[in-house]
Amino acid sequence: MVLGRDGLLQRTCRRLPRVWNMTCETLGLDRLFPQWPLFSGREMRHWKQDTQAEVEVLSGCFWMARRSAVEKVGGLDERFFLYAEDIDWCKRFHDSGWKVCFFPEAQATHFGGGSSANAPLQYSIEMVRANLMYWKKHHGTSGRIAYRCLAMMYHFVRLMPLSIMRVIGLGDRPVVRHKFRENFVCFRWLLAGKSV
Repeated sequence: MVLGRDGLLQRTCRRLPRVWNMTCETLGLDRLFPQWPLFSGREMRHWKQDTQAEVEVLSGCFWMARRSAVEKVGGLDERFFLYAEDIDWCKRFHDSGWKVCFFPEAQATHFGGGSSANAPLQYSIEMVRANLMYWKKHHGTSGRIAYRCLAMMYHFVRLMPLSIMRVIGLGDRPVVRHKFRENFVCFRWLLAGKSV
């Protein structure tokens, strides 16, 4: 179990990204119906992450791996700069017949955000870039195109209410300004057709 510096649970178990769960996140279905496994997206919001379970992805902030498994699967793919390397590694373990398991008894504190604190918008773009690379690596060109379309829709859908909040004068709060800029730079980057 991973706790943040505030002592609250950080959700570290996820599903592998697929078109369906990405669509649920894009449309906000994972937040509207968090208790329904069908709609709970990659974050598996329906599960409290308090019991031992076999999962598809564990966040890379706290892992242990068998040496024999690592020798078979190989190390982390160094082409991933910062994000999605954990998703890629877990997928490779699954593809090689190994299980990825979550044990809530093992606990760690994660001081997240330290790497991205100085340039959060650039790191938001890096997250999109890493996910494009993941989709291309595991799902080919068509997967990369599907992810690009879903990511553009994700950022566009979030820009609309944030833009309205700015127009009616509710967009001056720092969190709203940051979310607007984050979604705008990612949408613009994707729209420019940047490749990986």
